[in-house]
Amino acid sequence: MNRALDMHSRTSSRAETRRHGEEGMIKIACDASARSSLRMRFVIQLLLGLLVLAPGQGEARRRITLEEAQALAGGAHRDAEARRLSEKSWRLDRSDHRLRLLPRLNLRLTAPAINDSEQEVVSDKGQVTSVRVQSERRFGGVDLSSELPSGTSLVAGFSMSRLKSDTDSYTYPYDASYSFSLQQQLFGRSWLFEELARDGRRLDLQQRRVSEEGAVFRHRVLREYYTLLQSQMAHDLERTGLQESDSSFALSRRKYEAGIIAESDFLKLELENLERHSRFTSDSLSLRLQEESFRRLLHLPQNTDFELDTTVPIPVVETELGPHLEQANTANLTVLADRLSLYEATLSRREAWRDLLPSVNLSMSWDQAIEDSTLNTSFDDGRLNRSLSLRLSWPLFTWGERHRAWQRSRISVRRAELAREEGLETLELQLRGQLNRVRELQTLIPLRARQLQLAERDYEITQERFRSGQITSQELIDAERTLSSVRLTELGARIELVLAAAELERLTGADREEVLR
Repeated sequence: MNRALDMHSRTSSRAETRRHGEEGMIKIACDASARSSLRMRFVIQLLLGLLVLAPGQGEARRRITLEEAQALAGGAHRDAEARRLSEKSWRLDRSDHRLRLLPRLNLRLTAPAINDSEQEVVSDKGQVTSVRVQSERRFGGVDLSSELPSGTSLVAGFSMSRLKSDTDSYTYPYDASYSFSLQQQLFGRSWLFEELARDGRRLDLQQRRVSEEGAVFRHRVLREYYTLLQSQMAHDLERTGLQESDSSFALSRRKYEAGIIAESDFLKLELENLERHSRFTSDSLSLRLQEESFRRLLHLPQNTDFELDTTVPIPVVETELGPHLEQANTANLTVLADRLSLYEATLSRREAWRDLLPSVNLSMSWDQAIEDSTLNTSFDDGRLNRSLSLRLSWPLFTWGERHRAWQRSRISVRRAELAREEGLETLELQLRGQLNRVRELQTLIPLRARQLQLAERDYEITQERFRSGQITSQELIDAERTLSSVRLTELGARIELVLAAAELERLTGADREEVLR
């Protein structure tokens, strides 16, 4: 019995040895096949690279930096042109505001006005006859007017006319006149300097909005640039993984043909490989559409092949809330709009209060007109009229309409104050959240950089072990894939910090270019 057990043991050990030997031979063959596949892939990539770089075979890929992308987009995109049109409109509005106080000169000319009519003429003998009379009148004049911030209005004018008729019934065919009037508002509803101050603040807000359009467009280019960069690097990593999947599937096919793995396991691996191919094709189409959108944004030709700069600088961001909140109080559009609304509501309340009081105006005028039968006119013989008036207007009873308007204006002021306070609180919360995100990324980036260093060192060690034959090619591919994934993660952390810093600048208004002053 012991002999039988000994023989069974020797038979089992031989079978085990034979099985290990077969597995070792299959492993060696698989490793050799994987190395051959890796060498073949390297040779194919090298040939493709030489084919691309060969003269006359293809165009070199254009390297585009972020600054170049913003310059290209800012010079050709329709949003940039719309921003330039807004800037021109703002400059025109500013000119109107500045020239409002200058005198205005109006020239009045009337084309010959011909009047054709019938008149009854009584002769010395008492006979009445109908006569057709045609007269012609020409007129011209000049007016000069001006309005001062102190509530003073000045109007001066000069006019001259000539009348020509078929009859001699007009003794004085020439007449001339001049006039001058001055009106001073002593107390009333509205003052010009308040209107000018309101218009000035509106223009300032409009100028900041025009500058905000440029900042929003630059932020859009920044986001699309780094989003495309992340997509391209993720796609490259997915391509590498697909190549590894194809190599692994080819090895599994040989194992299945050798009878090492079951058919169900082989079918499962084939299904997974097909899923990766399908996902890679879908992602390739999405990336192609994303690149096409980026070309349109930069106004690049359709056949331009480009690559993005992968060096993402780490921005230096102040993490204290105080400076950012102070900057936002002077440059954030929402805060400035709420401040302007409060200012206009305050002016409306003042006007509503002045409506409850009388309006007092002082008016003075001079005018003189002469008529003569010749062109030798002299104002010494003309009629001179002078007037001086003080007008007081006070609606005493309007069924409480003006008092209700004053109460509504007070309500509007309080609403504007509440909206401004709420806007400041919302802005502070947004700044705090964005600063927390910046601090988190600033803490995370050194960790990601350390992980990248460890992954690079691990890949170097893996390469040395592969050269010495200690590990298989699959382990080298896994290390390469891990390094690519860690590098993509580290790049993504830096891109997120750049985008977070750009969003923080948008909240505070620090990214605007004050070029319109």
